[in-house]
Amino acid sequence: MENKFQREERYLVIKTKDIAHLSDADRQMLRHLLQRIHIIRTERGAEPLHCVVVEDDWPEYGLVWGLIEYRMTTGKHAPIAPLAPQTAKYPAPRKEIEMKFRKKAVVIEAVQWFKDGDHPAVIRKADKHRYADIGTPWVPTLEGGHIVTPGDWIITGVRGEHYPCKPDVFSMTYEPENIFVDLIEQAIGAIPEDSWSFEIRQKLRALTATTPTKETP
Repeated sequence: MENKFQREERYLVIKTKDIAHLSDADRQMLRHLLQRIHIIRTERGAEPLHCVVVEDDWPEYGLVWGLIEYRMTTGKHAPIAPLAPQTAKYPAPRKEIEMKFRKKAVVIEAVQWFKDGDHPAVIRKADKHRYADIGTPWVPTLEGGHIVTPGDWIITGVRGEHYPCKPDVFSMTYEPENIFVDLIEQAIGAIPEDSWSFEIRQKLRALTATTPTKETP
C-alpha cells in the first residue's frame, strides 16, 4: 500500500542576487537574524544544512518532485527515466498573496550598552563559542545567546526577556515615548467633569500635541 504524498514547506530560500538590492541596514538585519538561527541550531546540536535548490522555471523542477514522491510513497529510490512524464504533475507553484502587517504599538524599555555595568543582562562569555570567544559580551535570550557590541540597545521584551538590537535597526523601529503627554492625560482624566470648563480642557489637551518628546537616557 502506497503512502499518500503531501508537499511540505520546510525551508525559506533567499537568492544572493536579491540580497545585493537591500539597503545596508536591511543586510545587517538579515545577517543578524541568520547569525541567531545558526547559534540556535548549533546549541540544539543540529547538523549544518546542505541543500539543492531547483527553481520552478527549471526543466528539472517537475522531475525532482517526481523523484521525491516516488521515494516517499514506495520507500524505494526511483529510476529517473520512467519519471520524466510525471513532470506535468507539478506545475509552477501558485503565487500566494503577500499580506502586510502593522507592528503593535507596544512601549518597551531599552538601555544602550557601551561597557560593563550598563545593563545587568549583559555578561561575559564563560566558554568558547563558534562566534564568541571567552570574555565576549553576551546576552542570553529566549532564542539562545547573542553577541553584544558597544552601542547596541538592550531591549526588555513583553515577557521580561532581554535581547540586543543594532543602533540603526533600533532607530528605524522605535522612537522615544512621550512621558509628558501621558502625565498630562492622567492629570486631565483625574479632574472632575464639573471642575473646569470645556474650553480649558480643550486647551490642556492641545498641549499634548505640541509637548516635545524626551528621550530616556
